[in-house]
Amino acid sequence: MNEHEEILKERAKVYGDFTTSLGTIGKIWTALIEAHYQIKLDHDIPPHLAGTIMAGLKLYRMTCPFEPSPDSYPDLINYVNAAKNADPRLNGEKK
Repeated sequence: MNEHEEILKERAKVYGDFTTSLGTIGKIWTALIEAHYQIKLDHDIPPHLAGTIMAGLKLYRMTCPFEPSPDSYPDLINYVNAAKNADPRLNGEKK
């Protein structure tokens, strides 16, 4: 098991299944966007998009001038892999 797989396994013990967590994050973000803009989105932000956005956040944090976290690269790998695995376009599903 490599470093990012170990981190994913340990975090799953605390936070649960990664794809399920990204789905929940997408629902929360959808609710926040709808409330802020007083709009109704056609659907919730899907897990693969939540994972992609989280990867973008990790990339931003990696460019900040403070000392990076030692798990920054494994976290980035895990976000990208989760987004890929949850993307219905890559899994023969409809959006």
